[in-house]
Amino acid sequence: MGTCRPDFLLYVNDILLFKGEEKAVKDDFNNAKDDLSKKFSTLDPLFFGDVKFLMCYAAAGSKLGFFAIDGFTGNLVPLTNLFDLHAPESRFMVIETIINIVRILNTMIPHLPTDVIPLGKPLKYGKSTTITFDTLTVVKELPIDDLPYTKEDAKKRIQLLQSMYECAKDYSGLVQVDKLPTTYISNGRKFYKLVMKTRGRRIPPTNEDECRVMTKDLLKGLLRLHQNSFFHRDIRMSNILRVSDNNCTYSLIDFEHGGREATFGADEMLTGWDCNTLTGNNRYTSRSDIYQLGKLLLGTNLVMSQNGRNFIDTLLAKKTGAGVALSHHWFQGL
Repeated sequence: MGTCRPDFLLYVNDILLFKGEEKAVKDDFNNAKDDLSKKFSTLDPLFFGDVKFLMCYAAAGSKLGFFAIDGFTGNLVPLTNLFDLHAPESRFMVIETIINIVRILNTMIPHLPTDVIPLGKPLKYGKSTTITFDTLTVVKELPIDDLPYTKEDAKKRIQLLQSMYECAKDYSGLVQVDKLPTTYISNGRKFYKLVMKTRGRRIPPTNEDECRVMTKDLLKGLLRLHQNSFFHRDIRMSNILRVSDNNCTYSLIDFEHGGREATFGADEMLTGWDCNTLTGNNRYTSRSDIYQLGKLLLGTNLVMSQNGRNFIDTLLAKKTGAGVALSHHWFQGL
């Protein structure tokens, strides 16, 4: 992926600590330096924890220089002079510099954070889904055969998901995409691909106030979907991200089980659904989304106020839609 990944990457404990950009012609050295800044230049705590700098090198023909990316400014700070590998003394200095970098890394390793996302590495989720986090986007890929509800007409299903993600565009409380779902073929298999702008962590709320903020964000997103006759159908904590984009604290992700109102058989019910999720004739409606949100809140065991408990009871009773729920006095002050 030459447009977004450097030519050389070194990870330690899944944290990117050293990278390099290489060009074939020595006159392109400044281009190599520019690429170091463009690719992975921001030391986002999402990926690096409290690591404050990233070491790197730029090479072009016989030219080679070592740098560090300052975590505060994103600027390149020279660590060495510019070496010309045609000169024997420069080759010696390069080897010495590499040894020193290894010594620095060995000093850092015992103190590296453990709760970070490996930047640029495909991560496996479930049976066949891979998620790759880059500095600006998150890429989700899985075989078409494993995409829900594609057995009868995969093309039609992907078109529906494209419409659903388009509906969520620029709307708070919902995942934002960089590119709508597409398909591609690799090694004779057809794959589904989604490129998302929303980046965040699966960080559950820890108190009732955080539950209020999360619920308000999610209801805003659900209102948008429901107004366009889309339903998420898979509301659970693992499909909620804590983010900081567009002044929205939480976003609902993973629309791949979503769609229009539909009838489901007992063998098609998702994990987390129960006998009250569907209507009497086994249909999933907007009130089903509301009910599942109520179950999620109840399961946090964090909502203890009378207003909050009353709100959850209203959701579980399917007595309100997303729009009316947003006006509930539990959200007063937010």
